[in-house]
Amino acid sequence: MKVMMIREIVFIVFLVLVSIIDIKQKRVNINLFIIYFLIGIFLLALSLVFKGTINLYDISKSIIFGLLIIFISIITNNGVGRADGLYFLINSLYVSFSVNIYLFISGLYILFLISIIIYIKRNGNIKHLAMPFLPCLLPYAIWSLYAHYRG
Repeated sequence: MKVMMIREIVFIVFLVLVSIIDIKQKRVNINLFIIYFLIGIFLLALSLVFKGTINLYDISKSIIFGLLIIFISIITNNGVGRADGLYFLINSLYVSFSVNIYLFISGLYILFLISIIIYIKRNGNIKHLAMPFLPCLLPYAIWSLYAHYRG
């Protein structure tokens, strides 16, 4: 099995796992992120060994993007979850910068649609409502992998 395919499988399995946890617990344990990070480093090293190159520029852009989300989390006092930023930061080991951006934007669209539905159902009463963001990334992640392997 190719290293890229293994990276994509780990990427989707981890996203499904953290999405379920994020929905149930409204937080994700740091140990899961550490495991995701270590596997990503290992797979990146394998890519370097078998492919001979890695795109450091692309990885750097994704790292900066993840750090930006973490910074926004800090200045908004967790208005945006730190786990979301950490997720995108570590994603730099798995997917390209453009995939990370598309993932983020599609997640915002889905979160927006869900928020409208919740707002209507609750008659505008949304005080202290915390919405998990990571599950909103699943549709694009699944679609992009499907499109990639479909042709």
